[in-house]
Amino acid sequence: MQEDRLKDLNAKRGHSSDLYIEYLCCVEIQVTRPEFIEHCKTLYAKQGGRCALSGVTLEYGYRIKNPCYIAIDRLDVNQPYSEANVRIVSLFVKKVHLTWNDDTIFHFAKQITRVRTVAEAKDDE
Repeated sequence: MQEDRLKDLNAKRGHSSDLYIEYLCCVEIQVTRPEFIEHCKTLYAKQGGRCALSGVTLEYGYRIKNPCYIAIDRLDVNQPYSEANVRIVSLFVKKVHLTWNDDTIFHFAKQITRVRTVAEAKDDE
């Protein structure tokens, strides 16, 4: 029965954000508890369909890897997926967070913004 549900989700992935989040939970991270799936859907809705860390608008689909795709990220990568240890982020943020913590990500984002702002100001001269 569970296998049929997973096949159905796999066939429908990309048809709605709710189905896509359910697909991510059940297939990608393999957490099938209904309360966890509902928690992730609620987080997505509370965040207005935006990444918890970057604020970018999240997308869903599987045609090509897209840094804005929805991803379920663990706050502490050393702990299991649980309601208290997840957030909804972009695929880009999840990939970066596998190696570096939020403070490091923010530090580099600030530096990139600073350098880009200086470069753009020079272009305007």
